[in-house]
Amino acid sequence: MMVNKARRLATFICFFMIPVLLASFSPLPKGNGKKVMDQAGRTVIVPASPRSVVSLSPSNTEILFAIGAGGKVVGVTEFCNYPPDAVKIQKVGGFSDVNMEKIAELSPDLIFASHYHISKVVPALENLGFPVLVMNPETVPSIFKAILFMGEVCEKEIEAGILVTKLNSQYQALSKKISEKERISVFWELSDDLWTIGKGSYLDDLINKAGGKNIAKDLDAPWLQLSSEFIINADPDIIFLADHPHGARADEVEQRPGWDSLSAVKKGRIIEIFLDENDIVSRPGPRVIQALEYIAKHLYPDLF
Repeated sequence: MMVNKARRLATFICFFMIPVLLASFSPLPKGNGKKVMDQAGRTVIVPASPRSVVSLSPSNTEILFAIGAGGKVVGVTEFCNYPPDAVKIQKVGGFSDVNMEKIAELSPDLIFASHYHISKVVPALENLGFPVLVMNPETVPSIFKAILFMGEVCEKEIEAGILVTKLNSQYQALSKKISEKERISVFWELSDDLWTIGKGSYLDDLINKAGGKNIAKDLDAPWLQLSSEFIINADPDIIFLADHPHGARADEVEQRPGWDSLSAVKKGRIIEIFLDENDIVSRPGPRVIQALEYIAKHLYPDLF
């Protein structure tokens, strides 16, 4: 009964996404491949039934396992540490330092990359004859689209549809919970030299959908460095230290010249994000609801 219900939900969500999928998929008239458009707007011919896959980013790896395609994954990066089964898979390098020889040895049917790989890594892999799909979800809705897309490519449409249905339901419930709350201004510190996230970044969208207001949201760059004066003038209600434990501690932030006047400092609302938590909030993948809840709980502790 539950299986039939889940399948009906999956069918519904896939039908709802038909306009998106039609724009992405166009089966070839002959052969065993299909033409798809990835999230970078690139048209790529991929195998109709890929049996082996390499993932070049932790978020892609998490999606593949979440939709039941973990058994197809033969190569991942050194940073792909979730789920635990991903740690056991052959490593093909770090994030940008991809080991081309190792990938050639694995000879995967398909490779999932990120937008960081477009300029150098993707052309190099394509020169070796591998089809490469670039996944670049920058918002919560585009994460759902990425999951459906990867499910279609990996022949896991039903599983992907069920997952998106579940995540979307949780997302709607969270949005309703915080909808009437007043926006809380946020400074998201990426490093102790005041690099942060701005317009067009995944984290900016995450903060916004969790009920926050990024103090750098109007600055037209996804990653930028702020001045101490800018932050003091913006007077954030809460500060997240996303570089903890490698960067500044909360007590060190409190000692910065002029920062004792900040609302976040006065109220003791400086949040040190630990490594496991940072993995959750920084990866645009299937743990996105956990990421939203993590931020929202710090913004509105009275609601949780």
